Amino acid sequence: MTKGLCCCKYENAKGSKVIQIIDILFFPNIPRWVFAVWSKVDNDRWPIYARIRNCSFYLFWALCLFGLIGDAMQEIFANDESDPGLFINSLFYLSALCFVILVDLHFCKVIDFHAKSHIKRIAKEKKKAAKKKRAEDRYKKE
Repeated sequence: MTKGLCCCKYENAKGSKVIQIIDILFFPNIPRWVFAVWSKVDNDRWPIYARIRNCSFYLFWALCLFGLIGDAMQEIFANDESDPGLFINSLFYLSALCFVILVDLHFCKVIDFHAKSHIKRIAKEKKKAAKKKRAEDRYKKE
């Protein structure tokens, strides 16, 4: 859809590197942090980083939504009188959370797209190494 562009403006490779740095700086999400650092050290680990980022996306945001809804329900049942400010605050927090979730989903898609190029590159390198090994084996037989 965006033809390999992050935010319809930047190249996907540059955008994925920026997202990786954001994940490294955002320490509280431990799985993302560990695999972002690991993929920074070893460039062949991008597919694993993409899978972990997708898994942590669904887990992290499901827990945040559950916590937000649980907190709102606790406030509603704790107070006998209806407070319109509570309803407005809950809607504001929910809309802000939905925006952040959509941005994070976009970041996950950019990382996935970039990881697919790494998968293709790794497959080409393996194919080239296998071809070289077959050529060496033929040379040894002669």
